[in-house]
Amino acid sequence: MCLRIRCHSYAPLLVENHTPLPSVQQYMGHSDIKSTIIYLQLVSIPAQKEVSPVDLVFNLQ
Repeated sequence: MCLRIRCHSYAPLLVENHTPLPSVQQYMGHSDIKSTIIYLQLVSIPAQKEVSPVDLVFNLQ
């Protein structure tokens, strides 16, 4: 498998695991963040449940 394909398989995993986009941009060697933002369209990131302060106080997470 060529290095380019491995990188482009790795980048979506980074995005799915909430790696900051500037870090992914640096890892991939992109000069423009727009090239990195494309990975957001390739992955499905589940919506995170909002936790209120009341939930935290009463451990209702």
